[in-house]
Amino acid sequence: MTVRAGFWEIETILPASAPLQVVLSSTPGVDISTLSFSGLHLSFSDNRPVVKVKSNDQAVTSDRIDLGVVGRTEVSAPLKWSVDGELVLTGQLESEVEEDVQVS
Repeated sequence: MTVRAGFWEIETILPASAPLQVVLSSTPGVDISTLSFSGLHLSFSDNRPVVKVKSNDQAVTSDRIDLGVVGRTEVSAPLKWSVDGELVLTGQLESEVEEDVQVS
């Protein structure tokens, strides 16, 4: 499995939010659509709490999941994807002070 995480913009002028994206994908030709996993954690390099994304039983309508403004410590999403697909989590990160942040 390959994981890519980052922000869409190098800098954001406050008080705007910074769009982020995390992409999970399998090796091409490997079908992981039948595998289930209970959740994942998004970590940030500043002192923000880890965001726990827990899997739910919602029907999958897209390979994209919008987490909205990332501020809650726990969210729920259908963590499933199609054959040779990618699971893309998007969201917005807000801050009231200027700081450097990395997502992993």
